Parts: sequence; structure tokens; C-alpha cells
Amino acid sequence: MSNAALQKPFALNVLLFLLVFEFISAIPYGLMLAFDPSGKVAGMDVEVLKETVFSNYFIPGLILFSVIGIGSSLLAASILLRPNWSWFAFVNPVKSLHWS
Repeated sequence: MSNAALQKPFALNVLLFLLVFEFISAIPYGLMLAFDPSGKVAGMDVEVLKETVFSNYFIPGLILFSVIGIGSSLLAASILLRPNWSWFAFVNPVKSLHWS
């Protein structure tokens, strides 16, 4: 393969940068909110949650850590490594392209 064939499109590089930035941001803040549900460590006030279903930041912190943080890291890794997981083929509407 030529070097041009191995080069990723600019938009894919931007996506990878954003996913890594999201991962780097979401993991520590998610952990901060999960370990200190009052939000004081992260500089957040519980009064913001007054109109929501949450009484503290524990569940939003877990969601931020697991779904956003871990999810974006797994997606970035799958874009870079392109694992051949046949069980993910069902989510791919374009079968000629890799699922990630």
C-alpha cells in the first residue's frame, strides 16, 4: 500500500482529536462527580439540579465517566485499530466500510 492510501482523511483526524479530548475531559470530571456527589470538588452547585430528576451529581458523574469517557475512548481506539469484530456488523448500514 502506498503512503497516500494509509493516510486518514482530515475529518477523521478531527474526529479522533475530539474523541480523545472528550475522553481526557470526561474521565476525571466523571470520577470527581461520582466520588463527591455534592459537586464542590468540580466547582458545581447542587442547586443546578433542582429542576431535574437528580438530587446530587452521583448518577450524572457515573454517566459522564462510563458512557461519555469510556465510550469515546473505545470508539477512538476502534477507529485507530480497526478491530475485525464480526458481531458489530449488524450496526453497520454500509457493509463495504468498517463499522467504526
